[in-house]
Amino acid sequence: MKPATTLTKSILSSGEYQIAELYDIILPTGQAYHFTSWDQPLNGISITTKAGTLGPYNYATGLTIVRDKLTQKLGTEAGSMEIIIARSWMPSSRAPSQRWTFFHAG
Repeated sequence: MKPATTLTKSILSSGEYQIAELYDIILPTGQAYHFTSWDQPLNGISITTKAGTLGPYNYATGLTIVRDKLTQKLGTEAGSMEIIIARSWMPSSRAPSQRWTFFHAG
């Protein structure tokens, strides 16, 4: 198990937090898409990493994202995760006005 950072321990001990999965899809062209599993868009989200802070980004909804367990490894071996991405069904009055095309089945 990886040890938790001081920041993570502080957030968890506060008891005042919510968890939303964030997905960044970056195409070879450099185009980036940001999605969340949350039921509402999340705007102005910054991500803290060891290298610094990234963002702020706006994370959109409108996709159903199903994932298996995420594996993490210490050292230089990369972890893995398989995901299924599908367009969410919702009544047309709630459908997002933006459409995303980031892959084409051919």
